[in-house]
Amino acid sequence: MGESWVVPARGYALRELVDSTFMPTAQNIVYETTNPHTSLLMVAARVGIAMLPRHALRDHCAGEVATPATDWDPPQLTVRMIGRRDTQPAPAVRKLIQALREVSSEWSRNYRRERSKLPPKP
Repeated sequence: MGESWVVPARGYALRELVDSTFMPTAQNIVYETTNPHTSLLMVAARVGIAMLPRHALRDHCAGEVATPATDWDPPQLTVRMIGRRDTQPAPAVRKLIQALREVSSEWSRNYRRERSKLPPKP
């Protein structure tokens, strides 16, 4: 029958990744949640296994709950914005663009730092 899964609710990108990569059947999904912390608690209680983003594991000792299953590269998210050439973006749009650039830059730095800690691939 396979493993019991604690999965993100439908509509979340991580749920799509779990479904497409591991294809847990409906009878193997024992809990759906919108909160990664809830997933951690369910795994700790041995309800099932879960696939979680790295940021959800920051405050948890890896030996307690989580065991990295793989060194896969994370899914990529592409954000595209469309604007008119003959007008300037509104101040709120400029702030959004700047925030997206900052978050992307920070995520890239953290990702490279975490990848550098992994043992080399054979």
